[in-house]
Amino acid sequence: MSCCFGKDTTGKDPQKSISEQSESPANRPIIQVSKPTIPRIEYSITVKTGDFRNSGTNGPVYINIFSRDNKQTGDVLLTASDKSFLQGSTRKFQITAIDIGKPQRVIVRHEDKVTGWYIDYVEISVHNFLVRFVANRWLNHLKNDRKLEAELFGSEQPAVFYDIEVETGEQQVETLDSPVYIQVYGATTATPKLFLEAKNAAFKKDSISKFNVSSNNVGEIERIVIGHEGLGTTNDWHLKSVKILVSSQSKKYAVDTLLSPTLNEKRLFIELPIQESQSPSPPPAKYLIAIQTSDVPQAVTTDSVEIIVRGSNGQIPKTLLKDHAKMKDELVFQEGNIDEFEIEHSDIGTIESVTIGFSDSQQTVAWLLESIIIQYQETIYQFQPQCWLSSRLGSNFSWITIEPGENNRYVNYKVIIVTGESGIDANVILCIFGEKDTTANLPLRTTKDGSPAKFHQDSTLEFDIRTEDVGKITKINIGHDGNDSKQQWFLKSIHIEKKDEQYSFQANRWLSVEKDDQKTYINLVPDEPISKKDQAKYLITIVTGSGKDAGTDSGVFMVVEGDKDQTERFQLVNTKRGEKALFESGTTNEFEMELDDVGNINRIMIEHDGQGDHPQWHLESVQIKKGSDQYNFIANRILDQTTPLLNLTPTPTKATPSPELIEQKPSRSTTPIKEMTYTVSIQTSSTQKDEIKDPANVYLILYGEDNQTERLYLNESTETCTIRPGERNDFQFKTTDVGKISKIVIGHNDSDKQFTWHIDHVIINGNITFNAEQTLGPNSELELRSSTIPKKTEITYEVFLRTGAYHQEGSASNIYLTIFGKNGQTTKVALNKITRKTRRKSFKTDDEIEFEFKAHDVGKISKIILSQNPHEEGIKWHIDRLTIIHNNEKTTFHIQRKNTKTTEIELIPLAKPKQTESPRRTVKITDPISKTAAKMKEIDYHIVIETGEQGIDTPVTLKVHGEKGSADIPLKGKDDKTSFPSKSINEFTSSEKDVGKIYYITLALVEKKQDVVWHLKKVQLKKGSEEYNFDANVRLDRNDNKVNLYLADAVNGHPGDDYVQSELRRLRENLRCESSKLHRPQHKPHEPFVFNDLRPYFDTSTVERAIYSHVNIPPGYYTRVTALRIVEPWEAYGMDYGVNYEYLRHRKTRSLSGKPPPPKPDNSTDRKQGSTHLPPYPRVDMRKPAEYSGPLTVNDIPKIRNLVRTRYTSQADSQREKDYQRTHNDLYRMQLDNVDAYHKSNRDNMLRVYHSYLENTPGSKKALRELCDQLSPKTGKSDVKNAA
Repeated sequence: MSCCFGKDTTGKDPQKSISEQSESPANRPIIQVSKPTIPRIEYSITVKTGDFRNSGTNGPVYINIFSRDNKQTGDVLLTASDKSFLQGSTRKFQITAIDIGKPQRVIVRHEDKVTGWYIDYVEISVHNFLVRFVANRWLNHLKNDRKLEAELFGSEQPAVFYDIEVETGEQQVETLDSPVYIQVYGATTATPKLFLEAKNAAFKKDSISKFNVSSNNVGEIERIVIGHEGLGTTNDWHLKSVKILVSSQSKKYAVDTLLSPTLNEKRLFIELPIQESQSPSPPPAKYLIAIQTSDVPQAVTTDSVEIIVRGSNGQIPKTLLKDHAKMKDELVFQEGNIDEFEIEHSDIGTIESVTIGFSDSQQTVAWLLESIIIQYQETIYQFQPQCWLSSRLGSNFSWITIEPGENNRYVNYKVIIVTGESGIDANVILCIFGEKDTTANLPLRTTKDGSPAKFHQDSTLEFDIRTEDVGKITKINIGHDGNDSKQQWFLKSIHIEKKDEQYSFQANRWLSVEKDDQKTYINLVPDEPISKKDQAKYLITIVTGSGKDAGTDSGVFMVVEGDKDQTERFQLVNTKRGEKALFESGTTNEFEMELDDVGNINRIMIEHDGQGDHPQWHLESVQIKKGSDQYNFIANRILDQTTPLLNLTPTPTKATPSPELIEQKPSRSTTPIKEMTYTVSIQTSSTQKDEIKDPANVYLILYGEDNQTERLYLNESTETCTIRPGERNDFQFKTTDVGKISKIVIGHNDSDKQFTWHIDHVIINGNITFNAEQTLGPNSELELRSSTIPKKTEITYEVFLRTGAYHQEGSASNIYLTIFGKNGQTTKVALNKITRKTRRKSFKTDDEIEFEFKAHDVGKISKIILSQNPHEEGIKWHIDRLTIIHNNEKTTFHIQRKNTKTTEIELIPLAKPKQTESPRRTVKITDPISKTAAKMKEIDYHIVIETGEQGIDTPVTLKVHGEKGSADIPLKGKDDKTSFPSKSINEFTSSEKDVGKIYYITLALVEKKQDVVWHLKKVQLKKGSEEYNFDANVRLDRNDNKVNLYLADAVNGHPGDDYVQSELRRLRENLRCESSKLHRPQHKPHEPFVFNDLRPYFDTSTVERAIYSHVNIPPGYYTRVTALRIVEPWEAYGMDYGVNYEYLRHRKTRSLSGKPPPPKPDNSTDRKQGSTHLPPYPRVDMRKPAEYSGPLTVNDIPKIRNLVRTRYTSQADSQREKDYQRTHNDLYRMQLDNVDAYHKSNRDNMLRVYHSYLENTPGSKKALRELCDQLSPKTGKSDVKNAA
């Protein structure tokens, strides 16, 4: 896979020649590349490095130049003969790249991760344009935004200075130390991110910070973006106002908002438009964006995806999508997800394109983007990228720019991949490079026939891909993302066809992490070009029916097949008589086409794409003239969404041909022709509606390795034959022996009997199967090839659905069911009045409904998915459980929840508990469905809200957060109206899922009106016998429209007295601040190196976690290393060597020599009883053998090693038993078996402490596992003796 695997390309020029990039150029002929269609020109580039300490770089520097219409040169490596990019230097480069016109923006990056680089500006001279891109920033992992690349915008005007005043509000608690930036957008261009850095501390509480920065002249300022990166210790910033002075312009913006990753709207930046005093600007509209991630395994994903939306009247600048997610607490861009986002922005007009991607300098992220849907008011734009985004081939490959709908610049590629002696099941990706352009990373998931791609051993797969026209293909990159030893793929060859061009690529190598060069990807150049096929001119005449609405405005496509070859699929677009409307009712359209010469025409395939306002089309006839030959095809059929394609055979002409046109048949050979009897069984599909009394003029042609038969008509095999739905009919023919059969053709000549035959499959001689699943109509043919894949069988499914206690009485909307099993999955089946056996129209609570339908046999059911159509009207379903019966097997799913129209429910069957034979050991079976059902159990919530001096009449949302998740509780009064008058008490009752013990609640205003202010005093929430009180006394308005409320006896979300934690937090932050001021000194040779960065002292996270974390804490161990780091050496010594640490803790004196004084012996303590100190280094006590009485030499080393290894192995078992007994006794001696002495929320933490302090050898590990399993709070047994 060209985006998910591979190694770093650090320092390599991506513009090298094809011969340098191929895997083995010596073994492959090099194609002489002709002059490219898009010219390559010379760019003069000047790069200025800043004059700061350590501002230069030695690493490779790349630049990618973009035009206004988003054309790009690709990454170009900037190199020089001397040492490049020194501090304060100016370097000039001459490069050759694709002509993109006038440069509009650039992306500059480097790969020096050690020192970083300060760049002043980049200047580009091309086409009499001199464009400067001002940067004035660091590209460093430790400074600014900590990135090694930057996007810069160009301007032909000289740089100007911006005087910027930033006012921090009075709500600021601590000084902001996160990098602050501003970006200015104007009428002509935009500035890059301008980081506001001051010599003294800035952004303090209630202060004004002033800055003077140099950057592009953007012309008239239209808007600005200001924010911070969230990379400091204090990331909450109360921004009050911003003022900008440049040239004769003065802009001031009143903000008064909190930019924080955890508070309010949880965003780090804000976009500010121009505030005109004449009339207030209209409120920004919402752009709804839905992004679908493909449902394929992806190794490493990212949530730092950004998007740019361009329209006819402007654009939405680069925006981090996760900051605008609808579901704030959920992970985004996960496998199979459809994530929704809301972006507020002014109207940008008709959307023309979007750019989406992410930055990944480590080249570890791979994301398969399926689709993007953008809705603005009533207009919906759809984008179908269907490509991988990854920076393995370069930083520009992790970004893609696409246009809505079908791109007319796209062309069709036919790709055939041949696999050798071993296959894979990993993701395979192809990237095609050409003279004009380069495609995205294309996933090879679905073959030409629509089946999933399986790269099995000795397989040949064909793909139809539609993507950018890259011009003449120069190379390809193909590979897979399998990184384990099982994924070993032997790739033999690849064949690509594009228009009239054909390319072959020979690989014959392994793509594996273990074989050959241990690479899972490869660059290939094409072999010698294949000679172009002979061409012929075709005159095609299409006659459309004359009835009402017989015409169509869909696209019409055709394929012509002959005895020599067949053409590619082509579209009928250019008429002989010029531009006019095509395929209108009663019209005749003529087309002149130059196509491959197929010889005598045997069949045509004609279809339409179903697009347009009127996709239905009545096709009367088709006529094709090729040279002196004329072929007539009678159709008289209607093509619509259900039948978009027709196969037509030529009708024999009734006119008597002239003698000179009659071909003389060659005399037959005297060699006798071998004959054979064939038994043909045709299975009719169960979807066949009508019986066929006499299949007149239905014929069969057999094609084999040696010969082919004539047309074998079915009515010549048997006198009478009736075709019935779901039945099989047998026919026998005695004809020419064709050898091994490779394909068959079933056709129907034009006749007076019009019928349609749904053929499921055909079996010849009982052992050769041809899967069809197609419809045979008049004047059409079906070409079938033998299949080694067994035919899927249909079975009957019985579904019993039990409604829940909250199901509303009435007519519900359709619900859709998809069943997954060992042998695949069914299609989405609608549980509606057609499949329902229960004939009632209305259903009540606790009612059982029975459905029955036929579908493919999926084998043992593994899961199901329930969904609804959001556009259908009807009440919501509340389902208690669902039972499926098939093949005498009963499978039950417990649901117990409402099925909303916008979500899908994925369920796995209820597991049956297994009985164990041994009475001593009980097996605890965890049932995921029962857990889900328990989590989804609903309970009544009673909410009492007290309003203070100011009330509101707008909707309010309430979200409850507990130990089992969170739940949204609607606050609705009578007639679904909600109001909170001043000095009033409102009560609400709602039934929602039980979240368990409540931690905190969130209240938010739905509407952000200018004059809305709500004084919230108190909130009381009752759930069963539990009662929770929340003291608020806050005011919610347009800016602060959301608040988190904690229990009345809690501080900052933690119960009880929080003094210890607040002191730990204060100490940690102060130490971290002091640590940031310390710089590691330069280590001089031959001197000891001692440096303390204070990190062991401010790392109090382990202490806080052990005291205040909930029971459901993330997995992991808390090692003793942490404890040793946060205490003084004297304390560590006491913990290691003091048997009774409390006796040594109260010491009176401390040694100034660094060595602790020896403790006084305590005769009352048995020191041999315990051994909780750290174990000594492993050693083997052994005597020197008698044969080594003399001095040892180098030749004795192997013998001594063998002797030590033998002695150590022989004593390992006894040592393990000794450590086992020691740890067992230590736990009782220290009275650690009484876990009831600890609070229940800390018991799991204490068990981890036992492991961390006592588990240091294999014997102690075994003892602790046995003891802690019995001590676990889940068993309910707190005493080791009682448990034993």
